[in-house]
Amino acid sequence: MHYNTVVLKLGEHDEEYVFALPTAYGRSILTVPWFELGDTITIECPQSGYKTHVKFHTKTVTNNKRLHQISADIFAPGTPQNTKNAVVSVTGHWNSTMEFVDHISGTKEVIDTNKLEVEPKWVRPVTLQEPEESQRLWFNVTTALRQSNIDLATQEKTQLEEVQRVSEKARTSKNLPHIPRFFKETADGYIFVDPTEEKDETLQ
Repeated sequence: MHYNTVVLKLGEHDEEYVFALPTAYGRSILTVPWFELGDTITIECPQSGYKTHVKFHTKTVTNNKRLHQISADIFAPGTPQNTKNAVVSVTGHWNSTMEFVDHISGTKEVIDTNKLEVEPKWVRPVTLQEPEESQRLWFNVTTALRQSNIDLATQEKTQLEEVQRVSEKARTSKNLPHIPRFFKETADGYIFVDPTEEKDETLQ
């Protein structure tokens, strides 16, 4: 397993989806900044054996329609992975509409991502978070950005990074290893330690 691998667990289906994130490109940094995704990633489900290759197309000088465009083919377990053997094909734009074509039944379905229900994040209030949790750690920076105070945000960011540099220097000077709380290192990379298995009264 690579270090940039993401494992998405769907508990209600007892399934895991393993994939890497696409590359994000920042464009027009000196004028009007915008970004796009560009890469080909593979998504696999070990439980079902299904696999898909998703291509994130990048915008070209002559084709603006390629901005945020994707194409994908989904393959059943044990089938050769070329387009003619795909059980489902997907085309469209990841930030608007995508068309799913089922080659087995011949049916089509269009999904508009702008109309999908947004699931809110379920996290502790910042005041109940531990000091090293990211929302609490970056709270002052986030607050300054929401107030459009770039100078204060930069000041808070610099201060936070300096504290982390000092902490890292102190740790390395004593040859102390960094021990992640929610990940365990193995020969194949890091394995996630599910925190939901721990009893936490603050989440109830």
